[in-house]
Amino acid sequence: IIDVAPESPEKHFTHIKEDSLYASGIDLSRYLTMNDFSHSVDIKVNDTKFECSGIILAYHSSYFEYYLSQGARIITLDGIKCPVGKEGMIEECLQMLHGAGIILTDSNIEIVVRFAVLYRVENMYRLALEWVRNCISVRNVYPLWCLAQEKPVLDKVKKKKNDLAYQCRTFLKNNEVEIAYELRRIKSQGKEIKEDFL
Repeated sequence: IIDVAPESPEKHFTHIKEDSLYASGIDLSRYLTMNDFSHSVDIKVNDTKFECSGIILAYHSSYFEYYLSQGARIITLDGIKCPVGKEGMIEECLQMLHGAGIILTDSNIEIVVRFAVLYRVENMYRLALEWVRNCISVRNVYPLWCLAQEKPVLDKVKKKKNDLAYQCRTFLKNNEVEIAYELRRIKSQGKEIKEDFL
């Protein structure tokens, strides 16, 4: 991250690369001075463990920061209710926090939103809401609406347009006829629809 300038014999002159964490304004040094802080942690989902950087998780989430600052070496994610065999979706969320990309789809958006809300990952929640704004459809509005009813939004993103429920209500108002057809299709498959959906 820091290059020593070749023309500096004393090696006191340094050039900070533009893509370094320091140059981007991210300072993680406070985690280095915490006595009991876990720098490496296993995240457990069902019977699967994922090894993660404690510093990275703490930076993105006050939930993880709290447990890691208490010295936790294993954090079990019980609240996410991840179906057995779908742990890879949690791994994608964890990898995203470590800098990897994530492809949001109808099949993983629910897990991503739950992960973001339960573990207080604001940037992930914003990313999920952006996907909802661009990809909400007649086919996925009902499960998204159900998810919005069960989970509160993150405190720092409670603005009306940043709320999952708001996005669903707006879509419902603008697409009532198409949604009525979709509800008939869902009911014809023997699935129940919550009474307060429309």
